[in-house]
Amino acid sequence: MPRRYASPRLSSVLRAGLIAGALCALFFAVLARSVVAAPAPSPGLDPAMSAEIDALAQREIDEGHAPGISLGVGRGDVLLYARGYGEADVAGHVRARPETAYAVGSLTKQFTAAAILLLAQDGALSIDDALSQYVPEFNGSAEITLRELLQQRSGVPDYTRVPGLDPTQTIDWRAFIGEVNRLPAEFAPGSAYRYNNLNYLLLGKVVERVSGGPLEAFVARRIARPLHLTSTGMLPERQPQAVGYTRLGGAAVPARRWDPSLLGGAGGLVSSAVDLVRWDAALFGGRVLSPSSLAILTTPGGEEDYAMGWVSELRGREHLLWHNGELGGFQAMNAVLPKRGLFVVVLENTDGLNAPALQPDVLARRIIAVLEPGSAFGEGAAVQERALPADPALAARVAMWVRQFETARIDRSGVTPGMDAALTPAVERETAAAWAPLGTLSKIEILGHEQRDALDVYVLRLEFARGPFVWKIAVTRDGKLAGAGSLEPAR
Repeated sequence: MPRRYASPRLSSVLRAGLIAGALCALFFAVLARSVVAAPAPSPGLDPAMSAEIDALAQREIDEGHAPGISLGVGRGDVLLYARGYGEADVAGHVRARPETAYAVGSLTKQFTAAAILLLAQDGALSIDDALSQYVPEFNGSAEITLRELLQQRSGVPDYTRVPGLDPTQTIDWRAFIGEVNRLPAEFAPGSAYRYNNLNYLLLGKVVERVSGGPLEAFVARRIARPLHLTSTGMLPERQPQAVGYTRLGGAAVPARRWDPSLLGGAGGLVSSAVDLVRWDAALFGGRVLSPSSLAILTTPGGEEDYAMGWVSELRGREHLLWHNGELGGFQAMNAVLPKRGLFVVVLENTDGLNAPALQPDVLARRIIAVLEPGSAFGEGAAVQERALPADPALAARVAMWVRQFETARIDRSGVTPGMDAALTPAVERETAAAWAPLGTLSKIEILGHEQRDALDVYVLRLEFARGPFVWKIAVTRDGKLAGAGSLEPAR
């Protein structure tokens, strides 16, 4: 897909996936730190490399950027490295372990896409079938193929615009589709690309209707049990062991949970770092799909990098396949260097928007840099940040929001209801006390931009009299502030 980001702070594909309700504000909050003893070096991994990876992950914990992190690294069929850092459950003081189960958000799409291709191998369907053969109640389904859904090229409507949609409440499928059918298509099928979770919600329904049972049953029968993925399953049958956190008013609080009825094939998977490394090894070792099906799964559908549940990046002769996920208090990254047989998995139990430091995708690339110093994809984590083209309208809004935060005078008409609720008087005062001493704002640069369904998420570089800082915000399509991360000093 076209490169949206000049900054390594944001990956080069939509992290989008699933944002749990209204995004909350985080202002200079620091999670309680979890100090852990230094683990022994991993068998099969050079001790110096193991120590360097430990330092990368532990720094995130020590600086309060995530309550817990679980990592897994494999090469071929060998699990080289598996560690947990910090706490999976802060209140219960439960340590994060490599086997800890997390909600993994959009990593689900890898499993849903594989399920469709397994059914195609069985002769039960063709990926060039019209959606109308399986989900006829969806408007325009006769013009959309399963291949276009898999490659996010279907043009289905933006389902987040359904009036009154509350992702924390159980939806009735037919009522939901009835409301979606009232919305306009985004473009003609096959003519463009746009990441949209509805593509994979529909594919999940296809799996269910062709297989004759729930999606979770198919995943268990054809993928999880044969591959011995003991921590892997679908919500609600399988629940995460880790607690997902967001930060609100200076405190870490359990994040709002999406109801599984709106997750399905787009984001309903629960898994662990160890299981996902096993999944990678089996998938790319030919134990899930035939070689021809695997090639279809990992080949982009157009000029974009998006294949089917995987992003395919090429740099010279180097090839990286990856996808990330985000779901109310959880983030995930699964990265594969197929030519090197290397698999890297990073799972965290903290919100992406509100996390002031590395996202799992950046941490994964830094781990690649440790393990494969010559890899073009490892180098990306150390690239100097560069600004994207200026956006005067956005800059004006950002300057306005900065003034409001500095003076504790927030214009409530310019923020979403969720943001309004997060900005309590105490949070306003705390923010003003932290921002006011920074001095005059003289320059605003856009370091990164991505679209998450109905939101635009920006990483900004703000030049104050006291120096440069990085700020991450989410803005609705009508220009309202939906979420804001903490300021952190620019590197």
